[in-house]
Amino acid sequence: MQPIESSEEFGCLGDAISSLKSVPREYIERDLRITGASDDHDNATLNYGPDASGNLYAIEHQRKLHWFSHKCRAIAWKGSTGQVAAERREKDEAALHGWLATLGIDELVPVFMEKGWYGEHRLERMKVSGLAAEDLDELGIRDERYRGVLLQGKRKAAMPQTEWTCFDKRCPRSFGSREALQQHCEDTGHQSANATKSTMEKFNEDVRRQRKQQHRSANATSARQ
Repeated sequence: MQPIESSEEFGCLGDAISSLKSVPREYIERDLRITGASDDHDNATLNYGPDASGNLYAIEHQRKLHWFSHKCRAIAWKGSTGQVAAERREKDEAALHGWLATLGIDELVPVFMEKGWYGEHRLERMKVSGLAAEDLDELGIRDERYRGVLLQGKRKAAMPQTEWTCFDKRCPRSFGSREALQQHCEDTGHQSANATKSTMEKFNEDVRRQRKQQHRSANATSARQ
């Protein structure tokens, strides 16, 4: 959407909105009702349309306190349904490219776009949950290198997440990092000795400890020989 008109400064936001000439009157009246009922939209942009011709409109509100009075301005925006859809697709493609680039496989962007595998919510699900083998089959991704990278994300998403838990009887809470837990203990006075690591973290430490012991035993055996 593109800005098409900006009002002069008024002391009342309603006057600024009413002065717009390039927005259909029905949208002006609806905007006045919404902004008049609540202050929540004083510095927000409200969207209207499409009209019979497929045009979309938006009214941006600006209301700022200056000493003991307000300075208010309204800015009108206009676009078409096709233009907005194209802008949204371009934004979604850029976000998809950014994610695949971090995996080193951004050449797959056209594949995801062609199959309709894009959009804010779908991208978030792919980042969090990864892709399954059947997802890759649907996308037509057969190359084992690409499948390995994308399926690895699925395996990582399925792994238990490290949590730090406060076992104080007054506060059975979990935290995503040691720092967050330490801050919690400082704020509440709970003893950090009452905070233990998750099962996954303990398991990893046990594995590291066993490997060190095996390494020391192997060195001792070699020395005796």
